[in-house]
Amino acid sequence: MGQWEKRTEAVKWESGRFSLPITLFNKFSGVSLRNLKGIIKNRVSGLLKRFKRGEKGLSFEKQRLYSHKLSSSVNRGPPVNRFSESSNKFISPLNNNSFSKISLILFILLFLSSLLLLLPACKKASSVDNSPVGGPVYLRVDDTFSGQQLDVPVNIECGGMVYEKKTEGGNLTFEIDKPEQCTIKVNFSNSLANKNDDYIPAVLENAGLQGEDNIHIDIVKKQDLNPKGYSWKDLINAYRGRDNNGLNQVWVKQPEKWVVYDPHNVLKGYSDPKHNEVFNNIMEGFKAIEEYTNGFIRAPPRDKVEIKYENLNNPPDGVLWFEITDGRAYEADRANSNDELIRSGAGAGPLDDVDTRGELVSSVQGGDNEAPVESVFMGDVVNSLDKIWGRFNYIKREPGSIMVLDGPYGHLYEIRKRK
Repeated sequence: MGQWEKRTEAVKWESGRFSLPITLFNKFSGVSLRNLKGIIKNRVSGLLKRFKRGEKGLSFEKQRLYSHKLSSSVNRGPPVNRFSESSNKFISPLNNNSFSKISLILFILLFLSSLLLLLPACKKASSVDNSPVGGPVYLRVDDTFSGQQLDVPVNIECGGMVYEKKTEGGNLTFEIDKPEQCTIKVNFSNSLANKNDDYIPAVLENAGLQGEDNIHIDIVKKQDLNPKGYSWKDLINAYRGRDNNGLNQVWVKQPEKWVVYDPHNVLKGYSDPKHNEVFNNIMEGFKAIEEYTNGFIRAPPRDKVEIKYENLNNPPDGVLWFEITDGRAYEADRANSNDELIRSGAGAGPLDDVDTRGELVSSVQGGDNEAPVESVFMGDVVNSLDKIWGRFNYIKREPGSIMVLDGPYGHLYEIRKRK
């Protein structure tokens, strides 16, 4: 057995010196913060007294000289640790070294300070209740076109409970105890007030409310939508489409491309395919779309319109097209799940200005809009009523809102979607 092995047989690690922080953590992890502070204070005070009294062993000078002697005669083993010559005990560099003692104290204090800082944070985090608790809901009701705030009755159904309210200066507030799915009916009579018959009532169904919600619902005056006294059925069929049951389907952004399909090569018969009577007729149809939507959809410059001499076959999304047919007239559209139009178009004979105009405008309103109402959908030029409904559908109403003639809430009301 070599010199190093003989010496290490008697080595006994000093217990507790390096395990103190972990021992303290494990031992006192369940102790209250107040008691733990006292324990730590007492422990640190004891340590300071102990180091002040000092421990028996070699002086720093003797350790230095012996370490030099040992390092010159032993070629194996740790280069930094050494033995006490008198006791044959393994001595750490921390023993009997005032600098090392201070370092140890600082280390312990730093660790305990960190522990003290973490415990309140953990306690605070565990005590925070992040579950939703509800709160106030703020509702404002005003006129669709004028913006005038309206005082009307409001019925609120939340979690099986029904509340009757009335707006004051167009506003009201109600409380929910927790997040709820609520139905809000505006301008329906209740025990507090009768509905305002000048306005079409509105319903916001299954609105998810958390508390601190701000809800704005505008309702429209009947006279604004129907100044000439048409039947509401004819108006809704004309301006929402006969097959759409009052559903508002509109473009929500500009078409990416405007394309003219010419499978019969009509435009090739002119010296300039984009400057002739046929192309002029198509451009008038595009202009009617801009007029009807109050400028929401902007007609393209003539040189930005593409011409394709091929059969129309499932055009891509983002395209608004016109097909020069052999006389057949039609309109078509496609909407996504949010009732937003993502492509639309129409077809008509080369010089049929009535069908070109009527079908193109119908295609941006989500359906076949022919109805016995004097309107652009019947091939007329865009008139004042067209502009009112175009503004209503494209600017004042969100896609997916519905005009209902007869439903579970009564006769003639709107179902609104939360914006």
